Parts: sequence; structure tokens; C-alpha cells
Amino acid sequence: FDSNHSFYSKPSAASASCKALSVPPSRLAVFMESLVWEGAISVFIVLNTVTLGMEAQQGVANSFSPWTLTILQVFKHIFTALFVCEFILHIIVLGLRSLNPCTPRGRWHLLDAFLAAEGVLAAWVLPLIAWIFSSESNTSVFR
Repeated sequence: FDSNHSFYSKPSAASASCKALSVPPSRLAVFMESLVWEGAISVFIVLNTVTLGMEAQQGVANSFSPWTLTILQVFKHIFTALFVCEFILHIIVLGLRSLNPCTPRGRWHLLDAFLAAEGVLAAWVLPLIAWIFSSESNTSVFR
């Protein structure tokens, strides 16, 4: 396509609606979009990835002590809580408009929301369901 083609000359309806949603950001919103904030969250993501890799290694080789497994479980809950708090703060400060899929940042924020929800499901919801249905005394309540 050349620059005279209609693809480049006419804004789409989606891009026009995305521009209508722009709001001047607060200081906290600017900080949450800064490299300092993104860098700190990135460090936590990398540390979480390391603990997930160690849990995967344990599942394959069964090579860690019970104490190490307990520490890994604690870190899993800490990271899940951290990412959920970060997402809630994100929604409070930047609002639901920040999840707009019309913008590249909005798509990244939607991915963050999906990953935080998946973390809650994997770390808290599914283990709770497994615990409820694996306990003999608890399952008798449902009968």
C-alpha cells in the first residue's frame, strides 16, 4: 500500500472511539505507567517465573526438601497476592478505560488481568475445590 491509499488516509471507527476515551492522567497514574513501576513489576514477574520453574522441576525430579517446597508455596501465594493487588490498584487509579483493547497499552492491561485471574484460579480456587472434595468430613456435608 502507498500513503495515498484509503487504508492510511481514513481513520477507522475503532480508532475514533479510542481517542474519545482519553482522560488526563493523575500523578499516581503517570507513576504506574512509568519505567520505575514497570521495572519493579518486571522483577516480581521474573522472580515468580523462577519459583514456577522450581515447582516444575520438583514435579519432574522430586528433588527438593519439604522446607523448600513450603517456601515455594509461600512465594506462590505472595506473588499471586501482589499481582492481584497491582491489578486492583491499576483499576482504581487508571479505571476500566485502561482495559480498552483499542490501544496497545489496553491490550497489555487485558493480558495482565487474564494472568492475574489465572493466578488466583491456580493458586487459590482450584486448591480450595480440591481440598473440599478430597476431605471425607467435608464431602458428607454436600450429600
